[in-house]
Amino acid sequence: MNADDASLTESDRRKLLSKIHSALFWVGRQIPEKEDVEGEMVDLRDIVFRYIADENPSLQEMEGAYSLARHLQHKVDDMECQIKHADLTIGEAEKILDHTLGLMRAIDELKKRGGPGSDVKLQALLCKVDDERRWLDFVRSLK
Repeated sequence: MNADDASLTESDRRKLLSKIHSALFWVGRQIPEKEDVEGEMVDLRDIVFRYIADENPSLQEMEGAYSLARHLQHKVDDMECQIKHADLTIGEAEKILDHTLGLMRAIDELKKRGGPGSDVKLQALLCKVDDERRWLDFVRSLK
Protein backbone atom coordinates (compact mmCIF):
# COMPACT_ATOMS: atom_id res chain seq x y z
CA MET A 1 0.00 0.00 0.00
CA ASN A 2 1.31 3.43 -0.98
CA ALA A 3 1.65 6.00 1.85
CA ASP A 4 -0.59 8.39 -0.11
CA ASP A 5 -3.36 5.76 -0.06
CA ALA A 6 -3.32 5.47 3.74
CA SER A 7 -6.21 7.00 5.66
CA LEU A 8 -5.68 10.43 7.11
CA THR A 9 -5.09 10.24 10.88
CA GLU A 10 -5.95 12.98 13.37
CA SER A 11 -2.25 13.73 13.68
CA ASP A 12 -1.99 14.10 9.89
CA ARG A 13 -5.02 16.41 9.91
CA ARG A 14 -3.47 18.65 12.56
CA LYS A 15 -0.21 18.88 10.60
CA LEU A 16 -1.99 19.79 7.36
CA LEU A 17 -4.27 22.30 9.06
CA SER A 18 -1.31 23.93 10.79
CA LYS A 19 0.17 24.59 7.34
CA ILE A 20 -3.00 26.45 6.33
CA HIS A 21 -2.81 28.59 9.46
CA SER A 22 0.94 29.09 9.34
CA ALA A 23 1.99 32.62 8.52
CA LEU A 24 3.04 32.83 4.90
CA PHE A 25 3.23 29.06 4.30
CA TRP A 26 1.63 29.69 0.89
CA VAL A 27 4.46 32.01 -0.25
CA GLY A 28 5.95 30.68 -3.45
CA ARG A 29 2.94 28.46 -4.14
CA GLN A 30 1.58 28.42 -7.65
CA ILE A 31 -1.75 30.15 -8.16
CA PRO A 32 -4.09 27.66 -9.88
CA GLU A 33 -4.20 28.27 -13.61
CA LYS A 34 -7.96 27.77 -13.82
CA GLU A 35 -10.60 27.88 -11.13
CA ASP A 36 -14.35 27.35 -10.94
CA VAL A 37 -15.91 30.65 -9.89
CA GLU A 38 -19.67 30.45 -9.45
CA GLY A 39 -19.99 27.64 -12.00
CA GLU A 40 -17.70 29.18 -14.60
CA MET A 41 -14.08 28.19 -15.26
CA VAL A 42 -11.89 31.29 -15.23
CA ASP A 43 -8.19 31.81 -15.94
CA LEU A 44 -7.40 32.64 -12.31
CA ARG A 45 -3.64 32.96 -12.66
CA ASP A 46 -4.01 35.28 -15.64
CA ILE A 47 -6.67 37.39 -13.90
CA VAL A 48 -4.54 37.81 -10.77
CA PHE A 49 -1.35 38.68 -12.62
CA ARG A 50 -3.11 41.13 -14.95
CA TYR A 51 -4.66 42.82 -11.92
CA ILE A 52 -1.43 43.16 -9.96
CA ALA A 53 0.43 44.36 -13.06
CA ASP A 54 -2.10 47.14 -13.67
CA GLU A 55 -0.60 50.27 -12.14
CA ASN A 56 -3.89 52.13 -12.09
CA PRO A 57 -6.89 49.79 -11.75
CA SER A 58 -10.34 51.34 -11.86
CA LEU A 59 -12.65 51.21 -8.86
CA GLN A 60 -14.73 48.64 -10.74
CA GLU A 61 -11.64 46.43 -11.23
CA MET A 62 -10.74 46.80 -7.55
CA GLU A 63 -14.27 45.91 -6.53
CA GLY A 64 -14.14 42.85 -8.81
CA ALA A 65 -10.80 41.80 -7.34
CA TYR A 66 -12.08 42.04 -3.78
CA SER A 67 -15.25 40.17 -4.73
CA LEU A 68 -13.16 37.41 -6.31
CA ALA A 69 -10.96 37.28 -3.20
CA ARG A 70 -14.05 36.87 -0.99
CA HIS A 71 -15.33 34.05 -3.21
CA LEU A 72 -11.94 32.32 -3.10
CA GLN A 73 -11.84 32.71 0.69
CA HIS A 74 -15.14 30.82 0.93
CA LYS A 75 -13.60 28.03 -1.16
CA VAL A 76 -10.54 27.98 1.13
CA ASP A 77 -12.83 27.70 4.16
CA ASP A 78 -14.72 24.81 2.53
CA MET A 79 -11.50 22.98 1.67
CA GLU A 80 -10.20 23.46 5.21
CA CYS A 81 -13.45 21.94 6.47
CA GLN A 82 -12.91 18.98 4.12
CA ILE A 83 -9.44 18.39 5.55
CA LYS A 84 -10.84 18.67 9.09
CA HIS A 85 -13.80 16.36 8.71
CA ALA A 86 -13.89 14.32 5.49
CA ASP A 87 -12.79 10.72 5.22
CA LEU A 88 -9.68 11.25 3.05
CA THR A 89 -6.46 9.53 2.19
CA ILE A 90 -3.19 11.33 2.84
CA GLY A 91 -2.76 11.88 -0.90
CA GLU A 92 -6.23 13.38 -1.31
CA ALA A 93 -5.73 15.67 1.68
CA GLU A 94 -2.34 16.85 0.37
CA LYS A 95 -3.89 17.68 -3.02
CA ILE A 96 -6.61 19.69 -1.28
CA LEU A 97 -3.95 21.43 0.83
CA ASP A 98 -1.86 22.30 -2.21
CA HIS A 99 -4.90 23.75 -3.99
CA THR A 100 -5.90 25.64 -0.83
CA LEU A 101 -2.46 27.22 -0.49
CA GLY A 102 -2.52 28.28 -4.15
CA LEU A 103 -5.88 29.97 -3.61
CA MET A 104 -4.54 31.65 -0.47
CA ARG A 105 -1.73 33.13 -2.53
CA ALA A 106 -4.26 34.41 -5.08
CA ILE A 107 -6.33 35.96 -2.30
CA ASP A 108 -3.29 37.68 -0.86
CA GLU A 109 -2.22 39.03 -4.25
CA LEU A 110 -5.72 40.37 -4.91
CA LYS A 111 -6.19 41.96 -1.49
CA LYS A 112 -2.76 43.33 -0.83
CA ARG A 113 -1.86 44.57 -4.26
CA GLY A 114 0.48 47.50 -4.00
CA GLY A 115 0.93 50.33 -6.40
CA PRO A 116 0.59 54.06 -6.15
CA GLY A 117 -2.72 55.20 -4.76
CA SER A 118 -4.16 51.73 -4.17
CA ASP A 119 -4.99 52.48 -0.52
CA VAL A 120 -6.66 55.74 -1.50
CA LYS A 121 -8.71 53.98 -4.17
CA LEU A 122 -9.68 51.23 -1.76
CA GLN A 123 -10.83 53.79 0.80
CA ALA A 124 -12.80 55.61 -1.91
CA LEU A 125 -14.41 52.34 -2.95
CA LEU A 126 -15.31 51.44 0.63
CA CYS A 127 -16.77 54.93 1.20
CA LYS A 128 -18.81 54.62 -1.98
CA VAL A 129 -20.18 51.24 -0.87
CA ASP A 130 -21.02 52.64 2.57
CA ASP A 131 -22.77 55.64 0.99
CA GLU A 132 -24.85 53.36 -1.22
CA ARG A 133 -25.82 51.23 1.78
CA ARG A 134 -26.90 54.30 3.72
CA TRP A 135 -29.01 55.48 0.78
CA LEU A 136 -30.64 52.07 0.48
CA ASP A 137 -31.37 52.03 4.20
CA PHE A 138 -32.83 55.53 3.96
CA VAL A 139 -35.04 54.60 1.00
CA ARG A 140 -36.24 51.46 2.78
CA SER A 141 -37.10 53.49 5.88
CA LEU A 142 -39.37 55.72 3.79
CA LYS A 143 -41.50 52.80 2.60
